[in-house]
Amino acid sequence: MTLPRLLRATSLALLVLVLIVGVPSAPGEGKPSTPLPVSLTELDESTDSTWLRLLRHGAEAPVHAILPGDPPGAPPPVTTTFPQRLRADRAAGLGVEAHQEVQLTLTTPAGLSQELSLAPDDGGAFLLRPRQPGPARWELAVADGRTEALAGWVESPRPLRILALSGPPSSESRLALRALEEAGEEVEAWIHLGRDLWVGRDPGPLPQDAQAYEELDVVILFPGLQLPEPVVQILGRKVEEEGLGFLLAGSPSPSAQGGIQPAELLQLPSLATGVGPTTSATAESLSWTLPPEISPLPPADMEVRIQADQASPMVLATPGRGRIGILSIADTWRWRMEAEEAEGHRRFWQSTVAWLAGGLVHDPILEVAGDRVRVGEDVRVRILGQSEEDVPTHLVITPPGGPDARWEMDLPASTPEGSIRLQETRFVPFEPGQYLLEARKEGDEALVRSSLLVLDREESELDAGGRLARLALASPGGGIWGEDPSAPTAAARLLPWPFLLFGALALLLTAEWLIRRLGGRP
Repeated sequence: MTLPRLLRATSLALLVLVLIVGVPSAPGEGKPSTPLPVSLTELDESTDSTWLRLLRHGAEAPVHAILPGDPPGAPPPVTTTFPQRLRADRAAGLGVEAHQEVQLTLTTPAGLSQELSLAPDDGGAFLLRPRQPGPARWELAVADGRTEALAGWVESPRPLRILALSGPPSSESRLALRALEEAGEEVEAWIHLGRDLWVGRDPGPLPQDAQAYEELDVVILFPGLQLPEPVVQILGRKVEEEGLGFLLAGSPSPSAQGGIQPAELLQLPSLATGVGPTTSATAESLSWTLPPEISPLPPADMEVRIQADQASPMVLATPGRGRIGILSIADTWRWRMEAEEAEGHRRFWQSTVAWLAGGLVHDPILEVAGDRVRVGEDVRVRILGQSEEDVPTHLVITPPGGPDARWEMDLPASTPEGSIRLQETRFVPFEPGQYLLEARKEGDEALVRSSLLVLDREESELDAGGRLARLALASPGGGIWGEDPSAPTAAARLLPWPFLLFGALALLLTAEWLIRRLGGRP
């Protein structure tokens, strides 16, 4: 068979095949069933006609979107738990939980760095210690190049206001209070001597009105004092509703505490096991389970009294807005007097009361919805409070430009939501950077402050509108893939099959015609 006849036979065979099988459909024509993968980068570089073809294809067949990074809905590498309150010159723990093996680097506002390595399903914490009051920002970087901005408002430094309630003086109460005074805290001690005689207050029973316990950060109850039932109820409400910190200290047995049960005071049945028989244990064998902010007592070669069935020498909990602790060691003073660990004893007591004072005491509370706000996006602000008197009337917003560019917004009247009163408003940031938000009453100082980090719109993530992801998920059998460098490009997949087939037939027929003409054949 000569070459022209071979080309003619091939062309006729292709034509017959087209008539029998049909022309392969382009995306959107017919009912294609094979998945159509397309990457976001190729979509950004494509024309509107390509997008329309994808829409037609996705209406009847699967589309697999190849997006950079993890697919939407996949868990992030780490989950962070930001501290409730930040105080200048005081430690606060930033909790981190890893969902995969990660290497983390935290950059502080001062430019210093901390590193942390975590295995999958492992947890850890960074210790934040801001120095300057006002808005502060930290950068958390993961080894794969991801970063997360963490912003918060740092309260001005001040001594903690501590009320110590105690029976007759003991070595434990005296040296614990000395450690707190040496740390610079404001300590007021009411020491009961019997027959309504006190050191630190006038003779008579304990006050049974809530006003007597206002403006306190922490209440410490030492052994030897029986609290009246009304005082128990007042302190319990202040812990749960007003963020008061409470420590039941040096009381490893019910008799030593005068019959006061932690569960009765704190209304937490789970802590009822905090009282029980005691035993002797070496200080080196103690196993502490504490937040990173609290410095445990250092190891020492001596014996101390501790509750027999207690896993940790101190049990902590966060009921409502406050924080509580039960210290089951009856003689922490031995670290100071026998083990010569005065600095370790002081750090333990100072860090313990600082953690207890970290509850949510603000009323009202200012919440900003959203953690990755960008320029031009709607920001929702909620103000929640219980007081009917301290209701803010306007919101003062200070942009990154400083106080000269601040503006005010009138707040709506508060609406009751159960026991909470709610105010809600919205605003749109117009420049990137750190914003300061203050809820105020007319002519008063700010009732509560918060900060907001706004990112530039140019920093927005790829496919910010999610149109490719939504198309892939809406297509029958479609899905979202992570980026695969070895995958073929969309240009190689979006081939115009009808034109290629037509071109192949035309080429074969043209070649056969040229060969016949050049050979002088009809």
